[in-house]
Amino acid sequence: MESNSLQQLAYISSATSEPTSADLQAILDVATDKNQQHKITGFLMYAERIFYQIIEGPKTEIDTLYSNLLRDTRHSKVTRILYNPISSRRFADWSMAFMRFDKINDIPVKGYSNYFHEYLKSGKKTLNILDTDDAKSVEQMIDDMRKSLLGV
Repeated sequence: MESNSLQQLAYISSATSEPTSADLQAILDVATDKNQQHKITGFLMYAERIFYQIIEGPKTEIDTLYSNLLRDTRHSKVTRILYNPISSRRFADWSMAFMRFDKINDIPVKGYSNYFHEYLKSGKKTLNILDTDDAKSVEQMIDDMRKSLLGV
C-alpha cells in the first residue's frame, strides 16, 4: 500500500483528569491547526472523561499522529478500535469537528454503545471488538456520528 493512501483511524481513551471547557477548546484549536497542515480530517467527541476520535488522511500522517497521541499524558488507555484504508473521506470538510456531552446517554447517535465507555472504566487491558456485537456497528456508528454532526 502506498504511504500516501488514505487511512481512517478511530480510537477511544480516558482523560487522566477532568478537562475544563478551556482545556477542551485548547485541544480543539491545536488539533484544527495541525490537522490542516497535515491534511487530516475527522472529529472528536467527549463525554464523561472519555474521548472518542475518528481521523482520516494520508497513512503516514495518521500513523505519526497516532504515535503522538499514544504519548499524550492528558489521556490513558488509548485503544484503537478501527484502522482501515479508505477510498474517500467521510469528514472531508472538517479539520476537526467536535461534540461534547455531559453524559454518555446524551449522545444522539444511533448505534452508539456504552461498550467503549464500560471498557475504559474496567480493568481490562485489551479491547477486542471483533468478539462482540459492537463490531458490526462500528462502521454504521461512524456514519451516524457524521450525520449527527451535520444535523441530517
